[in-house]
Amino acid sequence: MTMRNREAYLESLRKMRPNVYKFGKLIEDVTTDQATRRVVESHARGFDAAHDSQKENIFTTISSLTGEKMFAGPA
Repeated sequence: MTMRNREAYLESLRKMRPNVYKFGKLIEDVTTDQATRRVVESHARGFDAAHDSQKENIFTTISSLTGEKMFAGPA
């Protein structure tokens, strides 16, 4: 299994059933709503860094279960 990238991360969020509320309002798409998009963008940057050869050792780890490299960030 390959490690997810930014687009795969964002697409997985878009596919989820909306269940996020902020100030009593249902957020249909956390990737575009002004209340959540900056947090999502911050996490997406972690996926970018995991694929950057200069930063990958900070943002990835080796799974003790599979032995494969995996994202070690907040998402």
